[in-house]
Amino acid sequence: MNHEKANTDIVNADVTAAYGLTEEVLVDMMIYEAQLTHAQRKLKDQIDMALDKKDKELFLQLSSELIELEKNFGN
Repeated sequence: MNHEKANTDIVNADVTAAYGLTEEVLVDMMIYEAQLTHAQRKLKDQIDMALDKKDKELFLQLSSELIELEKNFGN
C-alpha cells in the first residue's frame, strides 16, 4: 500500500510541477505581448508625430521599425 501511495505522490508532484511551469510560461507570454503592444503603440505615435512635422526620413525609418516589429509579433 505504501508503494501505491508513493507512486501517486510522484504523479501528483509531476502534475503540480507541470501546472506551475505552464502558469509561468503563460505569464511570460502575457508580459512579452504587453511589451510588444507598448512598443507598437509608441512607434505609431512617433509615426503620427513625424507625419505632423512632415519629416519623411523619420517617417520612413519608424515605419520600417514598425513593419519589422509587426513581422516578429505576428500581425
